[in-house]
Amino acid sequence: MEQFGQSLPEQIAERIATQIIEGNLEPGSRLKEELLAEEFGTSRAPIREALYILTLQGLVERIPRKGAVVKSYTNKELTQLYQVRSHLEELAIQQMPLPLSEQGKRKYMRIIDEMEQAVTNKDLNRYAQLNLEYHRTFFELADNMILANLYEQLEIPLQFVLKVSVGNEETLRVSLQEHKQIVSLLLQGEKEEALVALKQHDLDSLSRVAKNLNRAKKI
Repeated sequence: MEQFGQSLPEQIAERIATQIIEGNLEPGSRLKEELLAEEFGTSRAPIREALYILTLQGLVERIPRKGAVVKSYTNKELTQLYQVRSHLEELAIQQMPLPLSEQGKRKYMRIIDEMEQAVTNKDLNRYAQLNLEYHRTFFELADNMILANLYEQLEIPLQFVLKVSVGNEETLRVSLQEHKQIVSLLLQGEKEEALVALKQHDLDSLSRVAKNLNRAKKI
């Protein structure tokens, strides 16, 4: 969603990012400045700035003799991304006061309810959005802005890989059960058990991402 006060390059970057995250632009797709300038009705200068923004966000990379393309994450990069996220989340849960506040309980129950609805509707885009909100809530409840700001820097590439990790209905349901287990443990005040479940969830999610991305590269 475009925000008030955004520059033209920022608006264009956000619209291209949405196309990438929703799967309309696949990894490896070339992003030609002249075609994008025509599509957005502008000169190439704002397009060039938009692509630079997307490069910083981890959605676009520049390849010699090809120019800007939608980034294809290697297994090593995916592992590093998930390792950083996992460590940040562990710190957040360690600092999270338990039992959860009533507000925290209501928020997590609302997210889980909406996740279940997204699974029923087979709505991958909505599930990916809720997945991000679920993980972001760890940092809100920990009330640690430093951790929250660090996590925010990972959110855009995570939007892309989280959607890939739940590529079909079966993995959607598996992912949902993992999220429900972690919330259940937090609601019971079982912090150490929740941390163990979170680590296993991150490992399983990384495995799903790598598997689905590798499958997509072979098609």
